[in-house]
Amino acid sequence: MHLKINAASAKLPLSRKGRKFVVVPSHHLRNGIALLVVLRDLLKVVHTRREARFILREGKVFVNGKKVNDENFSLVLFDLFALEGKHYRI
Repeated sequence: MHLKINAASAKLPLSRKGRKFVVVPSHHLRNGIALLVVLRDLLKVVHTRREARFILREGKVFVNGKKVNDENFSLVLFDLFALEGKHYRI
């Protein structure tokens, strides 16, 4: 499911220009950031959604010690995010 970027939460660190749609997080709609947004826009690990799906399906992404396969998974405050040996705290 997608949401127009102008209707998205202003807390998301996204530019309002350049994209028309943004991915909706699976839960915590106001305070959460979708995993795809973190991988693509914040960390710039991948360039496209297709690349993000490939990384997720390989099982390289862990959130709070659990393997995550959904690009809509919501990351909230103090979540531990691990990608290929690097650890991040949201």
